[in-house]
Amino acid sequence: MNAEPSGRSTRSSGRPDLLDGAVWTGQALAGVLLLLVMLSVVAGIVGRAVFASPLPWVLELSGTALLFMTFLATAYVARQDAHVRLELLDMVLSPRAIRGLDVLALTIQILVTAALFYASAALVLNDLDQGTTTGGYLRLDRWPITAIIPLGTGLLLLQLLRTLVQRVRTGRVTRG
Repeated sequence: MNAEPSGRSTRSSGRPDLLDGAVWTGQALAGVLLLLVMLSVVAGIVGRAVFASPLPWVLELSGTALLFMTFLATAYVARQDAHVRLELLDMVLSPRAIRGLDVLALTIQILVTAALFYASAALVLNDLDQGTTTGGYLRLDRWPITAIIPLGTGLLLLQLLRTLVQRVRTGRVTRG
């Protein structure tokens, strides 16, 4: 695989691999959901203001969509190395120290993400076993909704592991 500075990787043939496709698909779906949320909120406002008939499901589905958008897009943000970063120490530390801190930060991210993956997978299994439903107007089964959390954190975990391996191999740290 070839490593690019942004943390993206492709096979030696130059084509994206399965993880790249999954990460890209997640961010594309998050974008589509954002558009759908926007349209449903507008429909809810028009329904309430013009027709005096609010759409009671808009708030509930918008909240669920926000959960999905967050976990679908997080691996893409990590792949692009676009997360918030404090670069204050970069001005006073050596490149070697910066690389060491970058590897340490990635390791901590991996450990926290793995813990979130484990806990959220247990939550999904519990929701499935208990038949938990959402409150509110729609009363949906909760497990298909909470399943996005281990799915998204699983993709994030794979992307962080890939980035860590690339950083250790190449010694490069990207900023931007």
